[in-house]
Amino acid sequence: MQAIEHFVYARAIRQLIREIDSCPSGHIVFLIGLSGVGKTSARYAALRELFGRPMYWGAGRIPVIDTHALLPSNAFYSSMGMSETLVDQLSGPNLRWLTHGVEKPNADTLAILAEVDRARDILAGVARRRFSESDCWSIVRRQAHARGCKVICIDHATALLRNRANLQPAQHIEHLVSLAEEWDLKLVMTGIHHVHHLWEVHPELRRRIHKVWMPPYGTSREEDQLHWSRLIKNLSARYALTRRDIVFNMRDEVMAATGGVVGEAIQLLERANGRAVDDGREAITTQDIRSSYHSESDLEALWFDVNEFEKVMSTADVEERAISIKSAWSTVGKNLASGPKGEPR
Repeated sequence: MQAIEHFVYARAIRQLIREIDSCPSGHIVFLIGLSGVGKTSARYAALRELFGRPMYWGAGRIPVIDTHALLPSNAFYSSMGMSETLVDQLSGPNLRWLTHGVEKPNADTLAILAEVDRARDILAGVARRRFSESDCWSIVRRQAHARGCKVICIDHATALLRNRANLQPAQHIEHLVSLAEEWDLKLVMTGIHHVHHLWEVHPELRRRIHKVWMPPYGTSREEDQLHWSRLIKNLSARYALTRRDIVFNMRDEVMAATGGVVGEAIQLLERANGRAVDDGREAITTQDIRSSYHSESDLEALWFDVNEFEKVMSTADVEERAISIKSAWSTVGKNLASGPKGEPR
């Protein structure tokens, strides 16, 4: 399915392209948003804009690899596991980002993807030695250099927060940043708002972090009313409705039921459409939509996450600090205007 074009999505792509293109090696671009806002689609779209012509990469070359940091059940994040994943991706990269959400992929691109898939299948059947973690990172360095890789994308970055008692999350980020700087690489990491814990206590890391936010639509930004209305109109056009404007007329109610999260709105209409089909009807009714809302407990959890995201994303109020600084500077200025014993100079 094609990605839904909307304001937050389009803005995130522009910002992501700019940050990836301009940030120095050894820095991390974080794409941050609630589940369902379209982070993966936005990341893929940005990568296609920057690197989406594989016929010009050169034989055996790949400018970017895209992987994830998912955890096994009840497991902790493992630096060893990440190094093995990167070795796999550099050996047989998954290039789904080249065609994900694209209505008519380029024929040359499809041919290259088919070649890479065949090579990956062959590699999967080859017995491999078990390497130490140090060896794995050395292989990553050599392969990244040989393949001309300049960007490593890691999805589900919040997995790095799940650590054993003797490790701090920032240690993993510091390790990745140091490697990226040494190897002349940039990192792109994607996650929900909790990802800010990875850098919040380390000033040096904060200076290397570039944040791209994908907020839900809401009432705190005046322009969101217009953009949400347009989004709802575009979404509802995909479905058969008993009246063409029923979803649009419910847009405030739909925001209340979805937290302004695009993915939640899509799923709501999918559930409503399923109800209509199950009842043998061709068109969605108002009642189908209302019967598809979350339970009260699920809705409370959703809005809790929305409010927490807004808190993390919001900029600090510096007014009180500014007043304090102005007062201190005023005192310093008076002292400078006086001599060492308080006499005018």
